[in-house]
Amino acid sequence: MHKTLLLIIGFALLMSLPTWAQNKEKPRDIQFQSDSADYDETSSKVRLVGNVVITSDGAKLTAPYAEYDTEKEFAQFLGGVKMVGEQSTATGKEMRVWYAETRAQLDGNVRLISQQGDGDSKDPTVVLAETLDYNWEKEEGVATGGVKMRQGVKRAYADRAEIYQKRNEILLIGNVRVEQGDGDWLTAQRAIYDTEKQTVRAEGGVVAKTRLEQGQKDETEEQTGPARASLPEPLLEEPPYEFLPMRRLPSIPLPWLDEEDE
Repeated sequence: MHKTLLLIIGFALLMSLPTWAQNKEKPRDIQFQSDSADYDETSSKVRLVGNVVITSDGAKLTAPYAEYDTEKEFAQFLGGVKMVGEQSTATGKEMRVWYAETRAQLDGNVRLISQQGDGDSKDPTVVLAETLDYNWEKEEGVATGGVKMRQGVKRAYADRAEIYQKRNEILLIGNVRVEQGDGDWLTAQRAIYDTEKQTVRAEGGVVAKTRLEQGQKDETEEQTGPARASLPEPLLEEPPYEFLPMRRLPSIPLPWLDEEDE
């Protein structure tokens, strides 16, 4: 009975992560299963070995192996981890959890899929990385190592991604490249991607390219009307001017000239 109680207490703590910061005060029913389970009182470790499955309130965690240290409040899942919550799914090769710090680290081919709203109105956000460090109390995470992100037709690449779930923002840092469709892209050192509005704000050496299709060009002309005629090129030489015929003026008498002739 003593060992069974410790198993329940230990793995109840493990379930705080897969729900990704759900209300800890709400009572929950927790169920776990595995091929075998044991508890070592000397090392204060609980182990679940083989086909580990832990479920609670719609959240589910699976792994081949799970271990929890009751004294250090530290857990690790090895052999391939998958966590499925109400609006998110995370997978990786292994995961370590520090419960005193409300922090977890997922390593190896990490994939995080998040769905907003009712799951039908918006495209899910997919983040791929080598490592994801996540604090479920703050609902913030940092992904590093060949970071890739996509949502609908948008794709992004960066050295590092900081995930802020409360603000629905992902901060991309270092060698950022954002693509949309086949012809539009931009590069920068930093970019903030809003997963709700699906907008991008970039800064730091921004370079962008967009492609204007012929159909779009014709549609633009229909909306704005024909373009104004361009001004003629400036003349390099002064144009000839028409000279008016000179009128003959009447002679003016000069008497002093006549006196000199005499």
